[in-house]
Amino acid sequence: MLERFGRRRGPAWIREGLRSRVQGQEVATTALANAVYAHVRGLLQGGENPRPYGSQHLLLIGGTGTGKSHLIRSLEEVTGLPIHIISATSLVQTGYVGMTVDAMIRHVFHLSQQNVSRTERSIIFIDEIDKVRGAGDCQGPDVSGLGVQHALLTVLDGRLVPMKSGEQGFPDSGLVIDTKKILFICAGAFVGLERIVAKRIHVPDMIGFTPAPSRNAPRVKRLLRQATLDDIVEFGLIPELVGRFTSLAVTESLDARDLLAILDKPEGALTHWKAFMKDHGIELVVDEGAQMALARRAITFKTGARALDRLVKEQLDPLIAEIGTLMSEGAFRVTLTEESVTGAAEPRIEKRSRPRTQSASSAAEFGGNPLPEAEEEAEWDWEAQNDLPF
Repeated sequence: MLERFGRRRGPAWIREGLRSRVQGQEVATTALANAVYAHVRGLLQGGENPRPYGSQHLLLIGGTGTGKSHLIRSLEEVTGLPIHIISATSLVQTGYVGMTVDAMIRHVFHLSQQNVSRTERSIIFIDEIDKVRGAGDCQGPDVSGLGVQHALLTVLDGRLVPMKSGEQGFPDSGLVIDTKKILFICAGAFVGLERIVAKRIHVPDMIGFTPAPSRNAPRVKRLLRQATLDDIVEFGLIPELVGRFTSLAVTESLDARDLLAILDKPEGALTHWKAFMKDHGIELVVDEGAQMALARRAITFKTGARALDRLVKEQLDPLIAEIGTLMSEGAFRVTLTEESVTGAAEPRIEKRSRPRTQSASSAAEFGGNPLPEAEEEAEWDWEAQNDLPF
């Protein structure tokens, strides 16, 4: 696995691998590729200092649906490095019920099959880091705010964490994990950060009331590009923690062109549902007008690619519920149009002049996997299914 990180290859292969899987995000893919490459090259030196090139911890900023989690999953696919995803909202400071920062490291050790070397080669992705900012004027105990930040600071800085027994069910073997060898990537939406940036660079009409969200989105994107680590401190993270991040990258909101490209990607919603419909002998077609309408509607939800999944499912739900009826009536093609997406019409359904039979021609047309008529009509015998895996 680590032989991929040869000096001659550089980080370009990571960046290109990410860009083949992620739509847009040029700045974020470059920052991730550089951080991971430099970190792993440092570990390969094998010296006493596991960080000969310095710390490479990275902070990602971007709203919901901009693809932060997808970037991390793609990074794991491209590099083959183990990446563990932790939500900062699950972390608490020592002394309270929940997952402490030390328990997080022990959890990763458990997921790494209790292998010290594998744990120390891991990447830990902490999502929703913006949720652990200070509690401000809160009168109660700050369970998951400043205390968690101070604990995170120590593991990002690098320290030995003992693998105690009890929490994860493994024996107290005296093993320790050196967190200096772990790369930490943190991410969050940081809602309202653009106002802090606007105040710093003197953009008066961003202070107080703002225009409608759809008109304001490009301006917010431009402001976030100018965010600095000092702005993150003003947002609510302590300077010591912020100072441990070598790089800051912004994942930008997706526009209609990006969403259109995502629709037909192998992991996209259309690909999944086309396969589902084909499995039932029906071709799913989404014409150009429908794709554009889906992309335009998805933008209004402000949840990026997640909105596409929801909208496609919303269109197909009535058809899926009647999939058996459609098959018996000889349906062979369903087309989503712009009118069906906007609600002005129903999806177009094409049917054969007579109900489909299980002929060789129909089997060939739909991949050779028609459902046998006898199987459709037979009742399921639950008593006889003793070999089911559940």
